[in-house]
Amino acid sequence: MSKTKNEETSVALYTSQIPALAGRGSVDMVRENLGGMQITFRDLPKIKNPSGGATQFIVPTMEGEEYAKSISGIVLYMTGQHVYWKPDSQMGGPPDCVSTDRITGVGDPGGLCLKCPFHQWGSDVRNDGKPTKAKACKEVVLIFILEPGCVLPRMMIAPPSSKKAILQYGVKLDRYIWQCVTEFALVAAKSANGDAYATITARKVGDLTADEAAIVAAYRKDFMDVFTSATIDEPIVPEP
Repeated sequence: MSKTKNEETSVALYTSQIPALAGRGSVDMVRENLGGMQITFRDLPKIKNPSGGATQFIVPTMEGEEYAKSISGIVLYMTGQHVYWKPDSQMGGPPDCVSTDRITGVGDPGGLCLKCPFHQWGSDVRNDGKPTKAKACKEVVLIFILEPGCVLPRMMIAPPSSKKAILQYGVKLDRYIWQCVTEFALVAAKSANGDAYATITARKVGDLTADEAAIVAAYRKDFMDVFTSATIDEPIVPEP
């Protein structure tokens, strides 16, 4: 589908607002501001998904949290993980078991994901003790996105209900995902039991120029150690 004149203008203005593209921000500058301390994924601001079917992201800013109906940015890196919390540990803290390669889990119970009873459909249990059709071990997608006005990328976790849409978006792209501008939005949905939740959708709103993509490639390379070491260290918003 061809872009309209307004869409082309919007993308051009958008890319000029990103410090990493305009030469106003760098990883070295951030490291110096941190006194030479190592940047980790825990230092990255996190975009939160709402609960109860709300359709606005919770976005961190210098002034506090704000709400946004959509988020546009350059997806620098994206990866899937399997995460499992025991029923009595979902009030807080990191998962009891994590698989960063989606093959072998590390923790309790650990082992091969395909043979794990918590990675089977119908193994999940609601807070009220009732079983669901979902997996107790959640298949999530970690997304690192660079937005206008930001020097550091932000981290967003797509829940299991959004995994299919995110993967389909990536498959349809005709270039690397970090060579274009992506818009994420939330769509209200309901489970078979009538419980409200929201799923994340993604669409391309424009392409970077070759010069911009080259700058992003260098910026992205500086952060790869941070991206590839990232794990989920707090509970995700529960889904029905």
